[in-house]
Amino acid sequence: MIQQSKKQKLNKKIYDLTIEWLDSILPDGEVTEALMQKMIPKERYFCSQGQIRLNAYTYKWFRKRVKKASRLKSIEEVTLQDIENA
Repeated sequence: MIQQSKKQKLNKKIYDLTIEWLDSILPDGEVTEALMQKMIPKERYFCSQGQIRLNAYTYKWFRKRVKKASRLKSIEEVTLQDIENA
């Protein structure tokens, strides 16, 4: 059995949470890799009141939220609910 590093576990969790998020908003529930790439926002940042802010539901946004939630739990235990409330 190959052990995964913390970064590999984090990347896998981000991918799984992105798929779970898209499943929750799409009516048919069939999410593919191509559809996922099309649905995720292309721009990482946006400007608001003279500040550059991180756009929601991008890969970097998921990474930041999973890291924040993993301070209290292990990476495998983080759920989409934890991410949205973080």
